[in-house]
Amino acid sequence: MAKARTKRSKSKQSGVQARHQKLVTLLSKINKLNALGAYQQSYDLLMANFENFANHPSWQECVGFACYQLEQIKDAHFYLTRAIAGNPSSALAHSYMGHVYLEMAEYLKALDHHRKAIELDPSKWQFYVNVSQLTEKMGLYDQTLAALTVAFQKASSEPRVLWELGNLYLSFGRIEEGWKLYEAGFGCGKRTPALPRGEHYWGGEDISDKTILVWREHGLGDEIRNAALYHDLVDAAGQTIIECAPRLISIFERTFPKAQVIGQESPGPDATRPPYDVHSGQASLHYHFRKDIDAYRAAASPDGFLQPDPVKVAEWRDRFASLGAHTVVGISWRSGLLHTHRTHNYFRLEDVGTLLKTPGVAFINMFYDKAEDEIQAAEQALGITLHRWEEVDLKNDMETAFAMTKALDLLISAPTSSVDIGGAVGTPTWTILPKKHYTRLGEADVPMAPSLKVYDRQLNEPWGPTLKRITDDFEQWLSDRENGNALGET
Repeated sequence: MAKARTKRSKSKQSGVQARHQKLVTLLSKINKLNALGAYQQSYDLLMANFENFANHPSWQECVGFACYQLEQIKDAHFYLTRAIAGNPSSALAHSYMGHVYLEMAEYLKALDHHRKAIELDPSKWQFYVNVSQLTEKMGLYDQTLAALTVAFQKASSEPRVLWELGNLYLSFGRIEEGWKLYEAGFGCGKRTPALPRGEHYWGGEDISDKTILVWREHGLGDEIRNAALYHDLVDAAGQTIIECAPRLISIFERTFPKAQVIGQESPGPDATRPPYDVHSGQASLHYHFRKDIDAYRAAASPDGFLQPDPVKVAEWRDRFASLGAHTVVGISWRSGLLHTHRTHNYFRLEDVGTLLKTPGVAFINMFYDKAEDEIQAAEQALGITLHRWEEVDLKNDMETAFAMTKALDLLISAPTSSVDIGGAVGTPTWTILPKKHYTRLGEADVPMAPSLKVYDRQLNEPWGPTLKRITDDFEQWLSDRENGNALGET
């Protein structure tokens, strides 16, 4: 009998060890997939093992993380809640839950979990970066700096830490330091070079007898905004080659006639390019040409820095005039990218209903993506008309987007590329940004684009008060305009 019990015990122990080894092997595969960004494959593999490990905290933690990456936020919350209940000492589970609560706009809960992760494992610099990103969104900038300082103490050469510090320094107005640290973005994937970073990368030396190729970075809005620096580059270089998004070629050719403008065939080094001596990413030009706020102010023009087609501008002014309104205002309420983590930046058309009902004003749709159902619902609910033209493609036809924007009397927009176009052509543009934002460089406005007016709003704040301020200011702006006040003229 004793021998039988011993045999059964050994068999059970062997089964437990085999199951444990199977879990270890599974988690190893999951970690490799996650490192490649293959989160859907990770999720599928985890679910294929549901019956074996559904009650294990490590499995739940991994599923929660995969769901978060796939923007399945409710599922992520469900699995991570179970993982933390089963293993409350898992720092990673708390860290993941902090990210999930941020997506749910539960900022205090997110902060609690990120701080709990640090309490459980104070050695990881990544956890301090998480706290810094969250507190920055909450407007707690002293805490942001404190968290990044600790991260720096723990990993002073880590590119991600330097990159985050650079952005924070820029938002504080520490411009030269900020742009220098911004270069660390190449080391952490936040800046993706079109050409190898270390080969012939321009470091600010004299290029008056050389050809420089400059390539686009980040999204369309960033490319448009940073193009202000091309004026300096063209003056400094013997020859300038501008590699841009194909939809911007004609605008850049008109604005920079001395430069050679080419479309970016692909972001990689194998694309066909004209000969050049040195190359640079757009954002690096800030460090070379804008060492302080005075340099930004001196270079900024109230009329903008990119030239729309004057014929098209005249055509759109005539088209707007035919609407019979005394004032024409563009409106853009959100981006076309509706990732969960970006939705806090945007408002709904219904949220500005009072403004859109203003008599004598023609409101023009300047949202660049498809939103017909959204627009029609707002029109029916508010009893208004948002003017739009079926043949207009504001996403791909930049000549039309630029001309329409220039022809407006005012543009009111959430922080999207529409704002950058407004600043580039010098149209009075109102937008919303956190009080400390790297494009503001510690100032009340955006120094690169004097035509922009910025309203402060943190991501954890409701939209109501900010939109009320905009509506009140709009009424005053209209009154000034109608009374011929110079401050209201465009």
